[in-house]
Amino acid sequence: METLTISLDDDLAIALKKLTKKTKLPQEELVRRAIAEYVAPQDDPLIGLFDLHYPDLAEKSEEILREAITSHSGWTIKQ
Repeated sequence: METLTISLDDDLAIALKKLTKKTKLPQEELVRRAIAEYVAPQDDPLIGLFDLHYPDLAEKSEEILREAITSHSGWTIKQ
């Protein structure tokens, strides 16, 4: 295992000490977990954003948008 020395500003150091007391985990373990979570691969937040109600969305996007635009939607069609 590699050793790393870091400097923390006062607020971050206090927050880490509070978390250490709350979780009863050593500071080193909390920092390791935080770094591991930070560098872990992230899912693309846009994947799954839209439901698959329209499997042909790419081909019919303009038609689908026109159908979805109503006076209540807040969108207008540019003529």
